[in-house]
Amino acid sequence: NCEGMIQRAKDAEKNSLVPYGNNIKGVLEVIKNEKWVGDRPVGPLGLFVKAKDAAKWGALLRSQLSQYLTAFAVTNNADRGKLNKVLGSFNKYSILISLPAWS
Repeated sequence: NCEGMIQRAKDAEKNSLVPYGNNIKGVLEVIKNEKWVGDRPVGPLGLFVKAKDAAKWGALLRSQLSQYLTAFAVTNNADRGKLNKVLGSFNKYSILISLPAWS
């Protein structure tokens, strides 16, 4: 219904996590509080992506990069498995990208 859509749009303006679905706040809280072998995982990566002209490029970026916007990055293979379990415990399934540790 229209009222529900309007409310969700207002919520999205207030909360940058809304596009990443239910329970993402819980996932981020667990990530923050866990001990990691490498650097703390980063994500969802879409939180760090901003289109210079969202009206012009937003829809294209969402359609082409949607899987990667919800992805998380880790710097250690052991952390990859651990993060995968954390995501699964919240019924979140995402691409995990392995990166070298930051220098």
